[in-house]
Amino acid sequence: MRVMVFVKATEDSEKGMDPTPEMTEMFEAMGKFNEELVNAGVMLGGDGLKPSSAGKRIAFDARAAE
Repeated sequence: MRVMVFVKATEDSEKGMDPTPEMTEMFEAMGKFNEELVNAGVMLGGDGLKPSSAGKRIAFDARAAE
């Protein structure tokens, strides 16, 4: 089974501001869990995504493809 985990961005995270102490604690716990998964041989990758502010928005109209 494969899963993808998303952490919803906030205005502060999109601006690149430092996380709150609570968020830092959560990320540290998530990092430890990820390390356990890697050591168990079940984690395929843990690459991060860039903030949406660095992305592009595209629209697709299926009717135009006909």
